Amino acid sequence: SGGPVAAAVEHWRGSAGQSEEPLCDPLDAAVLHLSSPVSHDRFCPPPLVATDDLWGHRFRAFGFPIGLDEGVWAEGKLMGETPDGLLQVESLRRTGYRIQPGFSGAAVWDEELEAIVGMIVLADERDSVRAAFVLPVSRMAAVWECVRARCSPRCPYKGLLSFGKEDSEYFFGRSKEVAQLERALSRTGFLMVLGPAGCGKSSLVNAGLAPRLRDEGSWGIESFRPGASPVRALATAALRLASGGDSGEDWALDEETLEKELMDNDERLSALANAFMDNNPGQRLLLVIDQFEEVFSLCGDAEQRSRFLDHLIDLHRSQSKAGTTSVGVLVTMRADFLGDALSYAPLVPVLQGNDFKLGPMGQRELIETIEKPAALRRVGMESGLSLRIVQDLGDAPAGLSLLQLGLKRLWEESVPGSLSHRAYEQTGSVREAIAHYAEQFFAGLADDEKGAARRVFVQLVRPDRDKRHTRRVATRSQIDDGNWFLVRRLADVRLVVTSWSDTAGDETVELASEALISHWMRLRNWVEGDLEFRSWQEQLRTSILLWERSDRDRGGLLRGALLNKAARWLAERGCEFTEEERCFVRQSSRAQRRQQLWNVITPLIGLVAVASVMMVWAFGPEGRRADEGLGTGNLAVRRHLQSAMLEGKVEAEGRVLDMRRGDSASSVEINGLEDGSLASSAVTQLQHSVVPSANEPDGQGSRGLQDRSYRG
Repeated sequence: SGGPVAAAVEHWRGSAGQSEEPLCDPLDAAVLHLSSPVSHDRFCPPPLVATDDLWGHRFRAFGFPIGLDEGVWAEGKLMGETPDGLLQVESLRRTGYRIQPGFSGAAVWDEELEAIVGMIVLADERDSVRAAFVLPVSRMAAVWECVRARCSPRCPYKGLLSFGKEDSEYFFGRSKEVAQLERALSRTGFLMVLGPAGCGKSSLVNAGLAPRLRDEGSWGIESFRPGASPVRALATAALRLASGGDSGEDWALDEETLEKELMDNDERLSALANAFMDNNPGQRLLLVIDQFEEVFSLCGDAEQRSRFLDHLIDLHRSQSKAGTTSVGVLVTMRADFLGDALSYAPLVPVLQGNDFKLGPMGQRELIETIEKPAALRRVGMESGLSLRIVQDLGDAPAGLSLLQLGLKRLWEESVPGSLSHRAYEQTGSVREAIAHYAEQFFAGLADDEKGAARRVFVQLVRPDRDKRHTRRVATRSQIDDGNWFLVRRLADVRLVVTSWSDTAGDETVELASEALISHWMRLRNWVEGDLEFRSWQEQLRTSILLWERSDRDRGGLLRGALLNKAARWLAERGCEFTEEERCFVRQSSRAQRRQQLWNVITPLIGLVAVASVMMVWAFGPEGRRADEGLGTGNLAVRRHLQSAMLEGKVEAEGRVLDMRRGDSASSVEINGLEDGSLASSAVTQLQHSVVPSANEPDGQGSRGLQDRSYRG
């Protein structure tokens, strides 16, 4: 019914009047027992997970601050444990609600584990601080048996996500490749891991190799993805790495400043690496660049791309020249982008003999990835189930992504402590896991939500005319705030992953796996159906990026056929434009109108000047007097020109206001059709400026010149 529920205190630990040690001094916490059962038709008890490995996970909580009796959501990132046993959390957004009084006792939902991991107990109320503190489930489970009994073992399978450093204990099946990769890295300063999409390249490096190197204690490792701005991503990684050791540099720099230095100086990265090594003796440095194909698929700025590649090449050459591999670069890339990498000639010698080809797992390794994680969580598996799953998987593309999603769904459907054939049959074949899972979610949407889902999903794919589609990271502004509620629902079911970008100052979202593109036919059809528009939109975004980097130089604006095409797309699909994209098209339209106006007026001013010279030549002293009169006419022309330009500016500003009131699509198209209107007005004013002067007493010479020229 949603009304009040009676409960009694079953257990309580507090700081005062207790014979036992407080649960977390000076805080009180209690376990309540409901007096009457709650219908599971309306309320499903959420899972509890007791784990200390929560760093960096996104969370959500629902609370009731003063004056907000209906309640509000807050979100942020889980940090580490404080000395008093509490878990620190922080809000990432500069806007929206943060944890504050009114959230005390609220459950903390971990978006990655899909479970409750703690309870909010304290909030820092200072305006400049967006932090709070959580009593973790692990601490409560250690004290109360009833909480421990309710805890679910953490699912060891990743679904559509790749394995990270925090998942290394569940990463199996690649021990041979990890050892080979480590040996290869010891002999070269540059190594490219190549393989098809979904074969586990990222997991091999991040959950297999990197933890092994860290355990040796002599490696500094920084991992990043290049994205659409690889030099900025490199600058961010360099700053993070410097914060973890003595770099020997003045690191009172921000990302933008360092990015500019990297763009201007090809040797800057090598200098930074050498300074770091000089000031951290005995350390080795490894830059891990995951999903290297983004340099070619997402970065539309050729200068930024070449500068990024040049830095990596220079770093490799400097290490080779010094005869050392103390600084290494390890990249992972889809094999179908190898041609793009080889098309950059200076990179070819670096790649010669420095690649590591990763293929699919064999049957024994696949069975290991199924059975060992479950055994680690003390969960049994019915005889023959792992072999059945491997046989169902066959040689499907992106097989590991399909397998992990199928195993995660099997885990969720099984009874606690056992994975069964019956549960596997209920979830469906692992080979069809992604398509079935995505379609199941889509079918549950309302009709208007299905249209919004299509708009969201196509923005998360970078289209390619050769059908080498890749996923892309989109910001909240590119998705539209009105569709973010749907992004949240997609994140809840793990079809997308949300995060926060300090560089963009905005929330971000991306597909959980590229296997969605290859295996969910509905999404693939959407992408190919919108190929023309989305390809054009990505080109537009590149144009905007270059325009911004040129300090908004007018030469970077759209004009001519490009502007007409933009106006057409804005009229047809304006709801899929961001505000930044709309403003860019509007400003391009205004600049083109001003240029066309000037192109019409400039020759007329030249004609007036020529006429003045000819009058002096034809009439001697009288002509000079007429020229003086015509000079007055020229002044009038200039004044009329200024007036016309001012009127044009006012008219343009008026149109901008109209657009901001909601008629953006049609207004820009009309502006494109009426580009000549202001120029026509200016011509009319010029005619009224010059011709009447010929009718004045000192304008006879001008009329005589006209007659004489005609008779000529």
